[in-house]
Amino acid sequence: MTSLNLSINYLRCLPTPLCHSLRYLSTLDLTSNELESLPNEISLLSNLAMLHLAHNSLTFLPASLNRLHFLTLLDVEYNRLTTLPSFAELPKLNQLRFKGNLIDQITFPLGQAQGSLADHHFSAMPQFAHLDLASNKLTQAPAYSLNRSLFERTKEIHLEGNQISSIAKFLRDNNVQKVIIFIYYSLYYLFIFVIFSENKEKGYGPIGG
Repeated sequence: MTSLNLSINYLRCLPTPLCHSLRYLSTLDLTSNELESLPNEISLLSNLAMLHLAHNSLTFLPASLNRLHFLTLLDVEYNRLTTLPSFAELPKLNQLRFKGNLIDQITFPLGQAQGSLADHHFSAMPQFAHLDLASNKLTQAPAYSLNRSLFERTKEIHLEGNQISSIAKFLRDNNVQKVIIFIYYSLYYLFIFVIFSENKEKGYGPIGG
């Protein structure tokens, strides 16, 4: 078996025998259950490429996820996460979906600088296609100077539905010079910011409203 869908089953935990017996699994869908945590044994699913955990009650992710070296997509939308874990050992991961959690600052729980995504946590990623942090509790965007690896590897970042006061100031202050799309909702206005490579003077601005 390479794909297993256990969504909408009122599961409170992921049975550890499943992790021992389905080591060739590449897709696991646990969407819309009642999971509050994941067992460390999830690392035994060593061929897992897509892990869907949206609409549960997770408050943290186990460090053992870093052993899933083939993981390309991690979907934990609409849980109760307050921090981002490290993804330093997941070189194939290119989609991270954290929309609708309780993340109030972009930090890692391993002693790095406050407000930093920390370069070494993303340095293994060849290209980060999609990072969704929409509808969390963020009050400021990540600083480019502290998160160079993140910005250099990411095609698209979603920050809409947070409480960030000024994306335009963030772009000017951090002198970002590569193509990234920010979709941002603040108060009653929707802005889409596009940064054009090597055009820091005219390469950003609100579109729509």
